[in-house]
Amino acid sequence: MKKILLKNERVSAYVQILLGCLVGAAAYPLFLVPNHIAPGGLTGLATVLNYLFHWPVGTTSLLMNIPLFIIGYRAMGRVFVIRSLVATVLFSVLIDLIPL
Repeated sequence: MKKILLKNERVSAYVQILLGCLVGAAAYPLFLVPNHIAPGGLTGLATVLNYLFHWPVGTTSLLMNIPLFIIGYRAMGRVFVIRSLVATVLFSVLIDLIPL
C-alpha cells in the first residue's frame, strides 16, 4: 500500500510539473516575446538575447541553466535536480514548440 501511495505522489508531482510548464511556456510565444517583455531570471535574459540575436528563447534558457544544475546537484541532491531538470527541459522545449 505504501508503494502505491509513493507512486501516486510521484505521478501527481510530474503531472503538476507538466501543467505548470505548459501554462508558463505558453506565455512566452503568445504574450511576452511578441510584446518585447523580458521577465526576470535566465529566461528573461534569453528573451533579451532573442531580441538581439534571434536565438530561440527556450534553447538559450536551457543552455544557461546547465551550470545551475551542476551547483544544484551538489547542494540539493539528486531528486531535486531530476525534477528541476524535467521541468526546465519541458519548459524550454514547450517555449520553442508553441508557435508565435
